[in-house]
Amino acid sequence: MRFLPYSNSLHKSKYKKKKNKFKFFEILFAVIFIASFSGLLFEKISEQKLGEKFKQKSKVVTIDESKIYYNVAGEGKYTVILESDIGWTSQEWANVIKNMPKDMNILYYDRAGYGKSEIIGKDRTVKEETEELYKLLKKSGVRGPYILVGHSYGGLIMCNYAKKYPEDVAALLLIDCINEKEIQTEKFIKEIKTEKNIKNAEKIVSNLGIVRMLDSINFIHRQDDILNKLPEINSEILKTNRVSHDYCKTYYEELKGLLSYGERVQSDNILGDKPLMILTSKTKGLNNEDEEKRLTYQKELAKISSGAEISIIDSNVKNIPIEQSNAVLNCINSLKKKVVKNNEK
Repeated sequence: MRFLPYSNSLHKSKYKKKKNKFKFFEILFAVIFIASFSGLLFEKISEQKLGEKFKQKSKVVTIDESKIYYNVAGEGKYTVILESDIGWTSQEWANVIKNMPKDMNILYYDRAGYGKSEIIGKDRTVKEETEELYKLLKKSGVRGPYILVGHSYGGLIMCNYAKKYPEDVAALLLIDCINEKEIQTEKFIKEIKTEKNIKNAEKIVSNLGIVRMLDSINFIHRQDDILNKLPEINSEILKTNRVSHDYCKTYYEELKGLLSYGERVQSDNILGDKPLMILTSKTKGLNNEDEEKRLTYQKELAKISSGAEISIIDSNVKNIPIEQSNAVLNCINSLKKKVVKNNEK
């Protein structure tokens, strides 16, 4: 209210407030900053608490200034080396490890970026990870010759290892191993690109605890029906690890490296006449043509050795090491007997 000049009355007047065009963006920035900071804090606290909850004793070596964790169990002349599939940690082998004969030495580990192992600032390619496995085995003091066991993506690593370091290898077990020819197909490339895009999105938001929150409300599709077939502690460790930033980044980088894979080792008879076993299963849900192609790719892996055998599980299995650990153990035992017999000649 104000007095008007030349008037004895009062007059109401409205003031027009100047609008701050930048106010909205200031508020938006503040909200984003607070949400991001809260997310980062939530993620760090969650990782610390869960890390303490699932603290397990492990051995450690340093490779390229990063700590890589591994375990050794049992004893024997030959050491079984377990290599996990892409997106899995050493927990994948829990059922196999639990039932492994005591007279057999076994080494299992988490690749850089998975489990407790720290990220290495190099490309996550099969070639690079093969070298890291070699360094781990030498630094661990676990001597060969080794019986190499690789699942899917891990099978590619083991094939490359056998090619480069044949003197270290006594036998090889490939479980649903990726065939190098399959990597070049349009269908495979399309599936990997789709998965890579998903993991890229998870990698970006995982530091803010968003992946952890979405996972807790079952928003992200997971194969928990498989994980439930592991001992509870191993299942929980895997579920905890899969929402961390390091895991999401490593998974993404391995998919990226798989798309650029250019090695050619699976048709070189890399094992000579050393024992090789190929373990796979029949897959329901695929049409006859796709299933036939998949089995053909598996059978072609026999070219790696003149002493190859193929074992096909007559049931629908998504993850053989978890769901059919006895089949894995039978193959390992069979390979050991063949190695011992060959050395007696």
